[in-house]
Amino acid sequence: TFTSGNVVQTRKWIWRQSELGKTTVDSKDIFFQLVGFDTGEDSPLYKAMTDIESLVINRFQGTCEKYIVDAKNRYIEF
Repeated sequence: TFTSGNVVQTRKWIWRQSELGKTTVDSKDIFFQLVGFDTGEDSPLYKAMTDIESLVINRFQGTCEKYIVDAKNRYIEF
C-alpha cells in the first residue's frame, strides 16, 4: 500500500499523474520503485539503484536507503 500522509493512494502502483503522487521542490521523502529479476552487483537493476543513490547523495545532498524485495525478503518497512 502506498500512502501520502494519512491518505491511501493505491494498493499496488501509484498513478504517475496524480496530485498526491507527483514530486515537487518541497518533496522530502521519495520512494523509487525499480523492477528487475537479477539482483547481483553486475545486474542492470543493481546498477540503476546505485545510479539513483549517487544522484540523491551527490546532486541533491540527500540520503538514500536501498532495499531488495524477493522470495527471501518479502516486504520492507521504513
